[in-house]
Amino acid sequence: MDTIPTRIASQDGVASRYIDEAEKYVPTGMCGFDKVELGAALLDEFGLKLDAFIYTSILCDSSRVVHLAMASIWSDVPSTVLDVRLELMTQDLNI
Repeated sequence: MDTIPTRIASQDGVASRYIDEAEKYVPTGMCGFDKVELGAALLDEFGLKLDAFIYTSILCDSSRVVHLAMASIWSDVPSTVLDVRLELMTQDLNI
């Protein structure tokens, strides 16, 4: 599912339509990548029937907001977050 926003990000008109839809619900300053993902979910255009929605905690504030919103949108399927320890997320970044 994560590859969908990447594929459409370079297509004029498609990404902006998803971003416009997402900005009805989230701040405009959020990451465009996350807004494309949320917009596609809001418009029900992922083209997938989900069995579950599983996402991870990451160091991106935008993703945290978007993933919670997506879990709410897909409330008819189980959702869960895999909480990744900060040490594991930053060990290769030398932070």
